[in-house]
Amino acid sequence: MIETLAQKAIVAALQSDWETALQVNMELIKLAPDDVDALNRISKAYYELGNPKRAVQYCKMALAVDSLNPIAVRSIDKYLVACDHAIELREETQSLKRVTQEFFIEEPGKTKTVALINLGEMKVILGLSCGDNVSLLPGKHRVMVSTIMGRHVGKIPDDLASRLLYLMNVGYKYEAYVRSVSVVQVKVFIRENKSIYPNHPSFPFRTS
Repeated sequence: MIETLAQKAIVAALQSDWETALQVNMELIKLAPDDVDALNRISKAYYELGNPKRAVQYCKMALAVDSLNPIAVRSIDKYLVACDHAIELREETQSLKRVTQEFFIEEPGKTKTVALINLGEMKVILGLSCGDNVSLLPGKHRVMVSTIMGRHVGKIPDDLASRLLYLMNVGYKYEAYVRSVSVVQVKVFIRENKSIYPNHPSFPFRTS
């Protein structure tokens, strides 16, 4: 029973179905109150549902069971920062478009995962989650990345930015989502939505 519930909870989280994930994990801790993994999943679900205070509460419960649990240790600072910006977080979450893991399937020439440079404020970075929709903002010589509420996330490296600027100027269209995030790195997944020249891919194939 416990193993079945755990699998169901994991699947719900992978699908970003946070209401179901929360419900299933709550059932799980009734059977196993000290299940650290379930407590961490509850914490994550509350955070994704825009309730960072409850996220912190369950993160502390996980740490009470295992004070060195790496997920809880890593997450609690993020949730505490979010508590200070709970209203902003809820506002952004309400209009935020997210995708599931299935979206990140690579298509040669049409998608690319990019590590950003010149990252924004830590409170903005810690507020990001895998699958969050972000905006690509072309400038004269650079492409910036921001949250949908306009908060600076980072910058596309110059070599790729130069190519994207040219393609955007001739009519190519893109969408971007957070692929992974940590306190030192943010990777975004960029997908071509519209091309102009069929034989001119956005992201050249590797020959090596």
